[in-house]
Amino acid sequence: MTFYDILEESSEDDRDEEISNEGDEEWVAPENDGDIDWRYYVRAMLDQLTAELNLPPKSLWMSDNESQIKKEVIISHSVCIWEQDYPPTGRTTPEMNKVVMTIVLSKIKSRPNVLELYIRANQVSALKEVLPADAEVLPQTKSDLDTGTVRIRFDKYSNNLVNYIFENVRYCIANYESKTRRFGCCHRYEECSDAKKCIHENLLYAKACSYRRNLESGRIFYGKNKNT
Repeated sequence: MTFYDILEESSEDDRDEEISNEGDEEWVAPENDGDIDWRYYVRAMLDQLTAELNLPPKSLWMSDNESQIKKEVIISHSVCIWEQDYPPTGRTTPEMNKVVMTIVLSKIKSRPNVLELYIRANQVSALKEVLPADAEVLPQTKSDLDTGTVRIRFDKYSNNLVNYIFENVRYCIANYESKTRRFGCCHRYEECSDAKKCIHENLLYAKACSYRRNLESGRIFYGKNKNT
């Protein structure tokens, strides 16, 4: 399933809700202004994926990175994963617990539509099958090699841009290592056993749960589904 499949399903759900909830505003895509559209759709994709994966709000987000020389001038954006504290602390400002990629805006006036995606080399390699034909993998510089980075160039109007970012986010979620020290299980171990999956309210935090890995491997130690 691509991001656009999710977006289409969400749009249908929104229309259904609009019928039953009079007064709700219909979500309308912005006009085709390249300066905002790709960012708008990336953020919409992150919100949709957050909901699909049942993650806490703002777990997936994109930052605006300002120039250190010219304040308030945005030079890049970072697509990030925020593992919120558990138990919740009330913090509302997201953190960069993992950066999926950084998207650098063009500095060349003659090529204003160019975006460069800075991504970990092992991540690019793992997702080589989904790299679209219109993406240009740039030769690695010494700095790229030193930092294990690959730069991929896209036109910001590319129909494949958001889907490629989507695949990278899903990959990073699947391979995410929690900032929390590994623990055996939580108080919901019997509920998880009966559901045959982790049902913790903060699934990024729960990546540190050892019992979760057993459940994902089909080994159930407790409850009505016990098989070990």
